[in-house]
Amino acid sequence: MNPDYRYELVTDDASVTYVRERFNHRQDIIEVFEQTTDRVLRADLTRYLTLLGDGGVYTDIDTDCTKPIREWFPRELHGSVGLVLGVEYDSQGGEIRKDFNLPVQLCQWTIMATPGHQVLQNVVETVVSKLSADQVNLESIPSHDLQYVLETTGPRMFTVAVLESLTSQLSRMVTHEEISNLTAPKLIGDTLILPISAFGSGQDHSGSKPWGNDEQLMSHHYFGFKGWKLEHNR
Repeated sequence: MNPDYRYELVTDDASVTYVRERFNHRQDIIEVFEQTTDRVLRADLTRYLTLLGDGGVYTDIDTDCTKPIREWFPRELHGSVGLVLGVEYDSQGGEIRKDFNLPVQLCQWTIMATPGHQVLQNVVETVVSKLSADQVNLESIPSHDLQYVLETTGPRMFTVAVLESLTSQLSRMVTHEEISNLTAPKLIGDTLILPISAFGSGQDHSGSKPWGNDEQLMSHHYFGFKGWKLEHNR
């Protein structure tokens, strides 16, 4: 489906080697990465670092590409887009579900980026700063704590960091309202935000459409609900 792309599975050992070599000028990143023993925290940080370092498309192992990457957005936008993100959850102006704490949350199970993107730089700095501070203040980085994962390296942190970075870049407030109720891709700076059904089809919330709809770009099988989320305390 994507003959112009090379697929690479980043293992635990490969991620350590990559971070040591690609970020050899950032000892703080290397130290935090190596001190983070929780495999989910490390997996989250790995995706941000590999995209920051080399760009490309990151996607979780429990996903399938349902439409060629070259068709994810119109060709006329190819020179204008540096980052492609999808909506994971949208309260659509209503009450926020108890399993979310933001009115809109972005996916970080699939991300497309150019190398060195400013938004991802902010995401990495946010994560490294938090983990570094907790290493000192808590004496060790927490593990097997679901809420800590979501707020430190996961989609909650990611969404906040993205909006903060866009606000800084554009010198105006970019809030959740701007990425809510999307019916078409929206370009904010050089960051393209896709509607809920692009990466999040088949969900029972957020106006998500059933699998097989014309907007669907990825299929996510949510194996995390049967794996790491069961291993982490709520």
